[in-house]
Amino acid sequence: MAKSLRALVGRSREDLKRLYHLSPFNIITQQKRKPFNEVEWHDFLELLKLGHYAATTAEIQETLAYFDKFAQRQVKNLSEIEPQSGNVIRRLTERLHYVQPPERLPLCG
Repeated sequence: MAKSLRALVGRSREDLKRLYHLSPFNIITQQKRKPFNEVEWHDFLELLKLGHYAATTAEIQETLAYFDKFAQRQVKNLSEIEPQSGNVIRRLTERLHYVQPPERLPLCG
């Protein structure tokens, strides 16, 4: 187990939440690290609007400004995000339930 993870074991839930909110890494920075894809970003903003991710007002405004730099459509407020047609339910469900497949270990004989 990584040293940074061992340091968190045994801490209270409140302390873990506090440390999470102090961290510069969050779901928004994670999304920004991916190559820009307007459909994926629209889905991300939809989930943000629905409250699936915790974000401050400042973080939301920063996220919308980032989206506006790359998207064909400008969005000034999350309320402007409208549900898309097509496979949106499948995409959102997959995004929320994605679990990375476990690493395959060689069989011992």
